[in-house]
Amino acid sequence: MLQEEHSLSEDKPPSYIDLHTHSFMTGDGVLRVQNIFPDVSGESSLPEHFSIGIHPKNIDPEYMERDLAIMDRVLAENRSRGVVAVGECGLDKFSLVDSATQEQVFAAQIHLALKYELPMVIHSVRSWQEIIRMKKLHARKQTWIVHGFRSSIEAAESLIRHNILLSFGEAITEEQSKARAVIGELDYDSFFLETDESTMPIESIYKSAAHLCGCEVEYLCERIRGNFERVFGS
Repeated sequence: MLQEEHSLSEDKPPSYIDLHTHSFMTGDGVLRVQNIFPDVSGESSLPEHFSIGIHPKNIDPEYMERDLAIMDRVLAENRSRGVVAVGECGLDKFSLVDSATQEQVFAAQIHLALKYELPMVIHSVRSWQEIIRMKKLHARKQTWIVHGFRSSIEAAESLIRHNILLSFGEAITEEQSKARAVIGELDYDSFFLETDESTMPIESIYKSAAHLCGCEVEYLCERIRGNFERVFGS
């Protein structure tokens, strides 16, 4: 659905949410969901808001059960504070790990997310149909967010129909990216914004997104904050 022009009359600074980042920057007023991986070194200094998951390229069959056990412990100990999602995890056709093992580890993480009643941050590379199949098989009602979306409007609409929201990153600032055409066609309640591994400030990504959506940055911040509160409950 093509978005309409919107503006806010209130003169207040934007409140940015970075849905998925590998940066550990703090203290600048941005709410960041920082991505961490299971780590045997301990969890003594976890971020204020974080997701934890096993990336499909990081799966090691020898340590798979250990890593899932670490995830289970971190989720149990931080459910009331800190952890907001399971992920990033998912399926990646470029991973050297075979597809059956990827699906096994992904399914285990889906069940952890269901156990702790958490949404999921999904990594998907050339695997939309497989992701939707796993969603229908294991977690029809659970909210997932595909991060780093840069595909077509057809893929976007298919994912959204299955309660899989989208998160856009630096790609929307790139002139040749499909994501630029997609974001302006979506309802505001279907997407988030992120930096992922980019060094680009989240403020710049919001500015580009607001331009593509035909709205003011402040309005976009409010809508994405509303999405965050609805999905993550805070």
